[in-house]
Amino acid sequence: MLYGCCIPIEIANGIIKIIVSFGFLQNTGATKQIQNGEMSMIRWLNEYSGAVMAILTLVYVISTIIICIFNLITVKISRRQLKESQQQFEEENRARVIPYFDVLEGGLFCLVFKNTGHSFAEDLHIVVSDEWLSKLKNTKKCRETAVHLKWLADQTSFLQDNGKYMYPLCVPGDETNDFKLLSEVPFEVTITYNCHGKTYSESFSLPIQASKSLVNTSDYCRIELKKLKEIKAIKNELSSFANVLTQIKN
Repeated sequence: MLYGCCIPIEIANGIIKIIVSFGFLQNTGATKQIQNGEMSMIRWLNEYSGAVMAILTLVYVISTIIICIFNLITVKISRRQLKESQQQFEEENRARVIPYFDVLEGGLFCLVFKNTGHSFAEDLHIVVSDEWLSKLKNTKKCRETAVHLKWLADQTSFLQDNGKYMYPLCVPGDETNDFKLLSEVPFEVTITYNCHGKTYSESFSLPIQASKSLVNTSDYCRIELKKLKEIKAIKNELSSFANVLTQIKN
């Protein structure tokens, strides 16, 4: 028996005899050549067994390193995908408070803060620019709104999902110039709130003049004329009732 990776000669000869017995080798000369070749290979392996083992070990180490590198790359990619999925889930389900303008029936131009997200907005602070608030304070019909908006900056509030705050600003189309006055400077606001342990702070700048398309002065005039007709009809009924009472008294 030889050492290292040596192959016993008896085992090699036995293997050759088995192959010949099954008819794979019919030529005796070929069998002897194979036996000689096997013996040469066995001697070569015995002589260079250390080098062969070193090469096999090196190949094994390199293969292991390559597998480890691919596994590390796979883990990094999985972590990045998991992080991106988590961020996407948080963005889709967090609170989202935005300002916009709306016009109610009758032509009342309003400022609205609405939570369009899917979670509560906690510790809500709404800070409107002082320049625009000064314009609002000089309006004729909705000066009190400036006081309420200033209160939002100093106090902490909240908004549930799909909840909103609505504040009247002016009535475009009336005899005042409130809408024109508020349009002189853009509406600027900074909204800060907490959601799921994170703080969000977003700033908005909305030119009111761009919202002019929301205003329909013809509707306002129509509704006001309707109110005047109703008041006139009530006045006529009261006059008729007063005349009847006078006749009864006389």
